[in-house]
Amino acid sequence: MHSASWHLTGQSDCQLCPMRQLSIFAGLTVQELDNLGMTVQDIHLPAGEVLYHQGESARHAFTLRSGVIKLSLESPLHGVEKIVRLLRHGDLLGFEGLNHSHPRYPHTATTLDAADLCLLDISELNRLSEDLPHVRRALLERWQRALEESEFHIVEVGAGKADACLAAFLYHWCGVFPDGAWVPFPMARKEIAGYLGLSSAHVSRVMADFKRHGYLRESGQRIMVQRASLRKIASGMH
Repeated sequence: MHSASWHLTGQSDCQLCPMRQLSIFAGLTVQELDNLGMTVQDIHLPAGEVLYHQGESARHAFTLRSGVIKLSLESPLHGVEKIVRLLRHGDLLGFEGLNHSHPRYPHTATTLDAADLCLLDISELNRLSEDLPHVRRALLERWQRALEESEFHIVEVGAGKADACLAAFLYHWCGVFPDGAWVPFPMARKEIAGYLGLSSAHVSRVMADFKRHGYLRESGQRIMVQRASLRKIASGMH
């Protein structure tokens, strides 16, 4: 059953999709795509909408085509939201439903800006992953990438002083774009703080300091950084 907040905008054409090479169907031939026997729907959500809630039955998985989504969970001990991942174009989410032993979403997924996604049925994905080695291999590769992101969060971002943590985060976030480019950055200070385990005031002070030194520029929901300078700060060399 679809959430009332989802705006279904039509059926996806996986052959013509510009995100095809980043999707789980990247390794399939045109004939294999034609024979999938699976309908992929397009979804649009405005900023601030919940795609799914922690603990809900995981009936669908998603590919994020544009926008930024935060995955958060509520601490059972303190009732405080903790942001565990920040996702952007090409990332997958909701695939926990492929785990037959615990088919529930472990996080709440919320859009930080307007987002476009592909909607995939979990039961159909299970069938495809069993029948098509390319799909199964793509899913395993994406799980590995998610694990690497989590390890980065723990090792690089979750350790050291606040300025080093924030520098590591910004360096990593902007790393998929050409150096000196304006990078989409729809996160408020509170989201950055929630992700890094800092206070919003501390994040604001460090960001302001980076701006004063010329390491960072902001314009609307975009940033431009000096990656070499941030790398030095992240490594404790400044």
